[in-house]
Amino acid sequence: MARALALAFVESGLHVDIVQRFGLELAAWTPANAVGLVRRFQGDNGGRGAQEWYDIGKVLVDREDAVAAFARVGGGWNGGNLAALAGLFLGNPGGRTAREWAAIAGVGNALANQENDVAAFARTAGGWNAAGLAALAGAFVANAAGLGAGDWIAIAVAGNTLANQHADVASFARIGVGWNAPNLATLASLYCVNAGGRTATQWAAVAGAGGGLVNQENDAALFVRIAGGWNAANASALAGLFAANAGGRTAAQWVAMASAHANLANQENDVAALARIANWAPNDLAAMCNAGWTNANLVAFVTQTIATGTAAPALQTLLGTVGFPASSFAMVAAGWTAAQFATFTSAVLAATATATAFQTLLSQAGFPGSAANLIAAGWTYAPLGTFLGTALATGVAAATLQGLLTTPGVPASTQAMVAAGWTPAQLGGFAGAALAAGLGAANLQAVLVAPNFPASGAAMMGAGWAPDQFGIFVASVIAAGLTAAQLVALQQAANFPANSFGMLGAGWTAADAGTCVGAAILATIPAASLSTFLGTGGAAAAGAALVPAANWGAQEVGTTIGNVLTRPGAPSNAQLVWALQRAAAHAWQPAWIRSAAAGGVCGAPAWATLQVQAPLFVANHVAGAAPVVAVPAVVFAGALNGGGYQVSLGINGNRQRHVQEGHTYERFLFTFANCMRNNNGGNIGMLAVGTNVGALVGALPGNAAVQGLADQSAWLPMVGGGSFLQQDIANYRVGVERSGAPAANTYPVGITQYYPRPAAAAANLPGRDLVAIGRLMGHIP
Repeated sequence: MARALALAFVESGLHVDIVQRFGLELAAWTPANAVGLVRRFQGDNGGRGAQEWYDIGKVLVDREDAVAAFARVGGGWNGGNLAALAGLFLGNPGGRTAREWAAIAGVGNALANQENDVAAFARTAGGWNAAGLAALAGAFVANAAGLGAGDWIAIAVAGNTLANQHADVASFARIGVGWNAPNLATLASLYCVNAGGRTATQWAAVAGAGGGLVNQENDAALFVRIAGGWNAANASALAGLFAANAGGRTAAQWVAMASAHANLANQENDVAALARIANWAPNDLAAMCNAGWTNANLVAFVTQTIATGTAAPALQTLLGTVGFPASSFAMVAAGWTAAQFATFTSAVLAATATATAFQTLLSQAGFPGSAANLIAAGWTYAPLGTFLGTALATGVAAATLQGLLTTPGVPASTQAMVAAGWTPAQLGGFAGAALAAGLGAANLQAVLVAPNFPASGAAMMGAGWAPDQFGIFVASVIAAGLTAAQLVALQQAANFPANSFGMLGAGWTAADAGTCVGAAILATIPAASLSTFLGTGGAAAAGAALVPAANWGAQEVGTTIGNVLTRPGAPSNAQLVWALQRAAAHAWQPAWIRSAAAGGVCGAPAWATLQVQAPLFVANHVAGAAPVVAVPAVVFAGALNGGGYQVSLGINGNRQRHVQEGHTYERFLFTFANCMRNNNGGNIGMLAVGTNVGALVGALPGNAAVQGLADQSAWLPMVGGGSFLQQDIANYRVGVERSGAPAANTYPVGITQYYPRPAAAAANLPGRDLVAIGRLMGHIP
């Protein structure tokens, strides 16, 4: 082999020294290939010495073209690394030629002596051709952006879309701002799967926004692929805004909002403003835009509403309320700026009106015009929102409230109330509650313009009435039949604000309180007198206890107060309180109390007496006929005119019953005639509670004094005299009378009269007082 190689070199005409040297170094080469290699060396050694060619040739035996390709690589490669590169090529050329490997290796100094990197580029699959790989390697050398060759290659093979697109690969590889190589490769793969109509450069621009998008390839892809008419530059700008401050929202949420409607396309700053406030439902944003809102107005509205105090969730609820987009745009179309409507809206919601109630008001036919009239009358947007929002919060129907706003004079009268010192919240709570309680708009307007109502109404609230309570109260007063002027007079009565508020503390509802005082005034009691009564200790509580009682209610309580206190001989306030308290305790009816106070036929009673005596009857009186205890007659010898006769003294049941029905608390007969048997002022003696009438009357026939009176009654007819005799015995009036013809010389005498005289009576009651007690208890009409 050595002789053959030498001969070949000699025949080639090459310099003998070179021939000898090559022959010695490349002993494994065939002569012809060795000659060919020498010729290539002499033709262009690539600036390398024979030794470097030898080293490469030892790797690539008989492949003179391949050796030459590697040996002629410049760019700072040394021979040893080129030999190593040749070895990698030999081991796995990756379907590339040596020249293609050499082209890659020679693209620039960054790959010099980096045989493994060159091999990686050369072996890259995925549809890359040699030229493309060389260009890719060149891009890598020009600016690797801190990544290794493997990182670039991972990007390059992320998908077929990138094959031979070295500039696109470079775009991804050079994103920087903290992206990791694996994430860049994944990003590139997403691009290959669906570029979304964007270039790799545009993808890189989005991903390079930094911040919250670093290594978030899926989020970056969302922004790149955004639909709805976004162009690449604006999509990139939107991604940058997200990356800088996502506002607590995800990329998917930003993109969903941005693509919700064509109005929002390419309006990255507006979308960012919305997204950073809250996670708006895309459908809600689309509905607002579809209704006519421009993105600028929409952002101004949302931003201003939030800035003036509305929580984002509340505003989200409002935007999602059916009908709100159109009705809100109607306000803007009517001339309100977005900021003005936002200020108004924020105040409405702050007043705790629900989104549904607010939307219902906005949707009322003519509301934009009504609202404009209020503004023209002097209202500004925030106070107007508070007024209407507070009214809605009382539960008044939107149609009813709109009816008020269209009532002639209301814009001016409501503004005058505010000018007089009422807060918009007070006016809204008052008006809304009054309307909800049934006060018509015209009547409410009449109240608002009544002279001195603003001040007197303020005094009511100053005494503790809440605006809505006061509104219900006024509605009830007017419903009871009072005029606005009468209402004002009532409110102006001394201490009425505080005294009427005490009714609430005692258990009255505002509606019942209004009904009561209205009925009282209609019963002709002066406002001052009514106020004084309400301030009487226990009055409010006594009345409240009767409101739910059978046959009573607030109107009856008021009518009774007004009627009783305006009667001649009326009870004092405290005495009427007593009567009302007894009514609750004993089921006395309002007509009974009014009848007792009226004193029909007999005159008004002494109420102080009633306070003492009525409870005794209430506690002890038993209905029904009085029981009669049989009392046997007593027969005794007559003593007059020498005697010689007998007297039979008895007492009949009727007399015993009379004592019970005419003089006892237990069995008193409450008829007008019985009470008045001694005329209006004639007293009737009442036995002490618990007196045993049977024993008291049963002892009479055996009483010596009574027998003496009976003896006279038996004897007198004998001499032509009358038989009826009466006499006070032991402070009782006793009357006797012959009760029949004598039999067997025995004269019958009956006790026909018996009742206590004042000294023996527990009480001596005038007939008019007994009638009044009977009326209080419902026994006498």
